[in-house]
Amino acid sequence: MGNSPAVSCLTDRDEVMHLNKYLTARQIELVQHTWDLMKQDLPALGLSVFVRLFQTEPDLKRLFPKIVQMNEKNELEWEVDKDMLQ
Repeated sequence: MGNSPAVSCLTDRDEVMHLNKYLTARQIELVQHTWDLMKQDLPALGLSVFVRLFQTEPDLKRLFPKIVQMNEKNELEWEVDKDMLQ
């Protein structure tokens, strides 16, 4: 997250081989084909990832004190500094 979006591309054969330990060829293909859709709004995607992460693993909130303010219902408070999430 930050002010500029991070874009990654695997070019090194060793990186690709390492990735194959964790993902099938089909999974890699799916990620590559859907990346164009996801990168259109990286700030919203990042926010969704953080919200989901903190909903499923509330204990992780303490690791992100500068960006996380969640209420008792485990919902992200919108008073949080949104620039930190973009």
